[in-house]
Amino acid sequence: MEEETSHLKAPRITISAHKEKVMPRKKKLRGSSLAATKFNASHTTTCNIRLNYKTDQDIIQKLNEQPSKMGYVKGLIRSDIVANGYAKK
Repeated sequence: MEEETSHLKAPRITISAHKEKVMPRKKKLRGSSLAATKFNASHTTTCNIRLNYKTDQDIIQKLNEQPSKMGYVKGLIRSDIVANGYAKK
């Protein structure tokens, strides 16, 4: 009885002679897009939070009810600053 091994082919592996870094394409910006990008790079920062669907559902729901998530979060932080007496630098 012969065993059928045609379905057990080894994966094809290719190795190139040199590794070349593939750089992502840079988007060409013109006019106000370029100006906005430069402004944002020097005057703003980004904050991200990761929320769990199971444990943070109440927070997700509250944020989704807001017309402006950014405005809501900033308002909460500013009211905390006032309540705790932090000085604005």
